[in-house]
Amino acid sequence: MNETGKLSIANKKLLSASDKKAYMRHHKVKDIIVGAINHEEYVRIGDKTTANAIYDSLCSTYDENEHVQEAKANLLI
Repeated sequence: MNETGKLSIANKKLLSASDKKAYMRHHKVKDIIVGAINHEEYVRIGDKTTANAIYDSLCSTYDENEHVQEAKANLLI
């Protein structure tokens, strides 16, 4: 992948079947994550190129956030 996280057409043709599957899975997960967040979050994570980097960034922001824990508790009630 290049610095933007994309493959050129020539490089895509050189991938093995398992690499193609992993590449497609990566972009599917990235599209799901980006589709599930609001615009402010998208702007904050816009510089991340991999789905794992996006996920780690969101986890570090919301994992121990008091507001998120309170919302989860309210959902259980």
